[in-house]
Amino acid sequence: MIRISVKMQFSYLLFLKRLDDRENAAERQAKRKGTTYQPSVKKEMRWGYWTQMKAEEALSHLKNVVFPGLVELADVKSSFGEYMKGAQCKINKAGLLIEACNLIDQMKIAEQNQDLRQGESVCLCWVTCSLRGAVDSSARLGILSA
Repeated sequence: MIRISVKMQFSYLLFLKRLDDRENAAERQAKRKGTTYQPSVKKEMRWGYWTQMKAEEALSHLKNVVFPGLVELADVKSSFGEYMKGAQCKINKAGLLIEACNLIDQMKIAEQNQDLRQGESVCLCWVTCSLRGAVDSSARLGILSA
């Protein structure tokens, strides 16, 4: 049960990173075209915003602002909406959140020019393998089973 929860939490983090990467790309494209950038996602929800906070503050922000915002973004009739309906941040240790975010940043996903689904699969595998010690140690994990 814990392994499934861990993978789901990492998949949420990877999604948030990709969402920010897409926003950054749209912003750069608007600048190149000389048009006004219209953000799809509030600044407070963006990876580049909350990952710069101190660990405890970032975890609190993720739980109280980002995850509720994700649920609001979801169209109830879409598959994304169905997936996000019960989304909850179950990461309970700020240090683990920062460690996972740092690993995801080190992957430089945006530079890989990969399809979202392919990139998520590769990245999820990489992060899971990189944190195998954390995955096998529920005390260090700080993630509760669903």
